[in-house]
Amino acid sequence: QSNMTYILSTIILAVCLALLMNTKWLAHFSSKLKSPKSEGRKPTLFDVRQFIIEGDVEIAIELYREIFKVSYEDSKTAVSELAKSIHPNLDN
Repeated sequence: QSNMTYILSTIILAVCLALLMNTKWLAHFSSKLKSPKSEGRKPTLFDVRQFIIEGDVEIAIELYREIFKVSYEDSKTAVSELAKSIHPNLDN
């Protein structure tokens, strides 16, 4: 009975840990679901701005890359500057 309790506790702990680790992934995935492409329209700089406001900076960077056909680093820099204009007190 002690072994069964240990196994059951380990399984429950593993499931909880997996759920916690996937929380950020799920948030990222749900943001992708509401992307302009999923709505059947072309993404715009307004969409990039909206993702920045919502805190989805990585999605904003990827969207910026798609719109302007630039490298990841250039896109990251541009999105960072845009974020500073939206949130002037933001230190990046």
